[in-house]
Amino acid sequence: EAGSIAVAALNRALIERGYKVVDASEIEHLRQNDAALKKAAEAATPSTFDQVARTIAERLKADIYVTTFGSVGSGKASVATRMYDSSTGQIFGSETGYGQALTPTFAGAKRAVDDAVSRSMATVLNQVSNHWQDVLQNGREYIVVLDGYKNGKQRRQFKALLDRVDGVIQVKQISASGNKAEFSLRGNGTPVDLFDEIIALAETEGFHFVND
Repeated sequence: EAGSIAVAALNRALIERGYKVVDASEIEHLRQNDAALKKAAEAATPSTFDQVARTIAERLKADIYVTTFGSVGSGKASVATRMYDSSTGQIFGSETGYGQALTPTFAGAKRAVDDAVSRSMATVLNQVSNHWQDVLQNGREYIVVLDGYKNGKQRRQFKALLDRVDGVIQVKQISASGNKAEFSLRGNGTPVDLFDEIIALAETEGFHFVND
């Protein structure tokens, strides 16, 4: 039951620091009554679990979603915690905490998991604070990929139109190789509105998009 203990300890740590945490019963209700989400959750694997968590967060209109995994063995507890920005899927907090089980009992294991969470939360919550300060000052970060452009002129044309998008604060080209370029875009607003405007502007400039 290390995972359940870790979730309870994590929620308690967040609540104590002023975060509003969605109750587990509300999440379970959503999982049972949303057919698409229920199907995705039932088929989830360790590699896709964070995608299911993000879907739940989006349905609940949460700012952050958290994944935490706990295990106990040989008198020691280990809890890995990761926090993500729900709008972008960007991971901004990650830490593994450790605790010692002083007695070979369930109570000892529970205390070890609690200690592991407590030790990691100080680091993770500092990362959370830094993340939101960065968002307030510089906007959210999005990675925009232009794939299949014909020449350098089109790439420069696309970069210039990104600067014209409403709410965009900063645009940087990260890479360009072959016919594929990546840009880091800092801005405010919802991802859907942001990317709809990017596509609309690009189409007025003569770009044609497929696989919308």
